[in-house]
Amino acid sequence: PYPNLNCLSRNFKLMRDAGVRGIFIENQKGPIEIGGLNELAGYLFAKLMWNPGYDVEKGTADFIDACYGAAAPQIARYVELVNEADTYVGTIPVHNHRYAAVSRAMARFPGLHIACVGTLGLREQKLREMDRLFDQAERAVAGESQLLDRVRLVRLSLQYAIILYCEEDDPIRRRAMRDFFARAEQASMSTIWNPKSDQVDRLTTFRKDAESSFRKPQKDKKRYACGRFTQTPVLDGKVAGDPGWKDAAQATGFTALGNDTPIPKQTSFAMGYTSEALYVAVTCEEPQMGRLKAELKDAEDVWLDDSVELFLQPKGTDDCYQFAVNAIGSQASRLPFDPLERTSRRWQAQAHRGPDHWSVEIRIPWELFLTVPEKGAEWTGNVCRNIFTSGQPYWSWADLQAGFAEPQNFARIVFGDEISPEARKKIEDRIKP
Repeated sequence: PYPNLNCLSRNFKLMRDAGVRGIFIENQKGPIEIGGLNELAGYLFAKLMWNPGYDVEKGTADFIDACYGAAAPQIARYVELVNEADTYVGTIPVHNHRYAAVSRAMARFPGLHIACVGTLGLREQKLREMDRLFDQAERAVAGESQLLDRVRLVRLSLQYAIILYCEEDDPIRRRAMRDFFARAEQASMSTIWNPKSDQVDRLTTFRKDAESSFRKPQKDKKRYACGRFTQTPVLDGKVAGDPGWKDAAQATGFTALGNDTPIPKQTSFAMGYTSEALYVAVTCEEPQMGRLKAELKDAEDVWLDDSVELFLQPKGTDDCYQFAVNAIGSQASRLPFDPLERTSRRWQAQAHRGPDHWSVEIRIPWELFLTVPEKGAEWTGNVCRNIFTSGQPYWSWADLQAGFAEPQNFARIVFGDEISPEARKKIEDRIKP
């Protein structure tokens, strides 16, 4: 699924008002692009090219009623979900210099933005809601083969997402694996984007890779035991020698994004917390300190510098929090409740550069997560490093497939100590609106 319909009317009117006299439209040709809604998109594009003031909402409803018959209510709701920002984990940062300027420009505006084509992470509850809708839609047109084929063609896009994002033993993934490939072949699909190889592959190759889930089983995910500090670290970017970090577990084992190649430059991190905040320290070996790329400022795409990124997903939510800090301490964040909050006074970071390494310390108050972890609570998350001094740039602690924004493959972070009821209440009172 790919959200691009809600913006059509606004975009065409903007171009008309700017004096644009003609445009070229390229609609995706495959049955799984843009949520399996290529026919709808083509219909709307044609209408808008004749009349930029065309009523897209009415046109969408007319098309769905005419094309899907008794399944129209379910398909209409599916179209709504595909085009709602809340369906997705969040705007995915662009780890590609070709699209950096576009990404930076988009970041100034609220909402969900995609600077280049990619697979967007969907919230699990939305995937399941969509799957139920298609069950209902197929039952509604079960006696009409032509309408049933149309519904199943749209469903291919959802089944592809389910194969990517659900665990291997999940019943909806088993059903998607059973149905997707036969129906894809019926739809004359021969190639498909394969996140394991990070390229377009033959359908048969994707099927072989998909036999084992793209989502790592929970029991096989890396685990970090996060404890409460006996002494709070000094937030100055200097990790070595700080007694606050003395007892915190050091995690290593970073690998290249998408495969198990070990990182050539030793990278480690540690986590800990107080009653007020979570702390993270990352130490990055760098024998070529003179070649560090670190020039972007707060609120810019600092992940395009030598930098570290922290992803966290609190227990019981699909919300994904992203924090990034480059080697000179510039900050950027993407927070689920505030699309414009790309740098924040509410979390702090400091960087330090030594002769053969650089390090970062991050402090994030609990209220930023709108929750306080209980003893034994298990969040998911990841620490990543971007290296631009040499070689492969993208490295991850968790085992990811194709991009850093893969919450379904994040590692496990377990909080081992209790925060006192009094401290918890103070934070919860601050969180309350």
